[in-house]
Amino acid sequence: MWYAVKSVSVEEHQSRIKHCLEIASQATNVLNELGVPAWRNKFSNIVVFPKPSEAVWRKYHLAVENAIAHIVVNGHVRSLDTLLPALKDIATDLHKTTLL
Repeated sequence: MWYAVKSVSVEEHQSRIKHCLEIASQATNVLNELGVPAWRNKFSNIVVFPKPSEAVWRKYHLAVENAIAHIVVNGHVRSLDTLLPALKDIATDLHKTTLL
């Protein structure tokens, strides 16, 4: 772990963080456009939204607590395209199971 931290420049860390925040922002926007009340804090890579059905949160291994779920955008998410199938399934499921 220490090697991984030290083997990358500060600029590269900043670039990776900026990328994660941008993807999280885009994912929040997509969910909102699909009618899902999603949100995140300004400097957070965590997208929060109402909990979908168990079938959906299990399919995508979402973190859930009570009535909310969230997605953590990390470095392995190279583009929004990686998340789009999940975001669309979440929105479809929530529209079927709740009154959004």
